[in-house]
Formats: sequence, C-alpha cells, structure tokens
Amino acid sequence: MTGSLCVLNVGAGDIEVRFNPHQPEEIERAIKMLRDMQQRGYAILVKQDDGSYARAIEIDATHACYVIGGELAAPPATDEPEPATEPPKKNGRRRRGYRRQPIATSHAVGVARSAGG
Repeated sequence: MTGSLCVLNVGAGDIEVRFNPHQPEEIERAIKMLRDMQQRGYAILVKQDDGSYARAIEIDATHACYVIGGELAAPPATDEPEPATEPPKKNGRRRRGYRRQPIATSHAVGVARSAGG
C-alpha cells in the first residue's frame, strides 16, 4: 500500500501526490510538503480504518507519522465492569489521547483555508 496526499485547490484544480514507502527520499519529500502545508494553514485530514477522516495536528518527521489528536478508540468490550473513577484531567478539561499514523501507508487530504465555499 502506498501513501497518498490529495490537495484540494480551487484556483489550479485538485492534485494528488503518491509516494512509495520503500523509497526514503519520497517520504522525506512528503514530510517537507506536509510541514509547509501546515505552516500555510492547510487542514490535513487523514483517512482512518473505518473510512472517516481525522485531522492531523502535527507531522512527526523523526518517525514519519501523522500525529492525530482526539479521543482514542474505545478498547474492546470485556465482561469486567469499568472502574468508577474519572479519567485524569488537566486544567479542568479531560485529556485527549494522541495516536500516530504512518505517512508512507496513509491516504490524506489537504484543504486550504480558501478552498471552502
């Protein structure tokens, strides 16, 4: 499976970039492109296993991963009752989990601030 990035652009039309996970120079190029897009205000949405999209809040260049924020997926159901304690809070808010998804095998969509209608 190869990684890909579709960039939605109103002025020049949509483009798609694919990169081979077995060629490190393509992954480095993708990381540079993604970081530049985030600095310019693009929203980078990464496709999840269930078909939904989650926003990447950061690009981890050292591990070549998208860092995705939000609630972590629920653990598999067990017959044991859940503990009655609340999850840890920080500044009065619930902590949210972060997960990483490899750039080399993920499909992502970049949306510019001006791409909306």
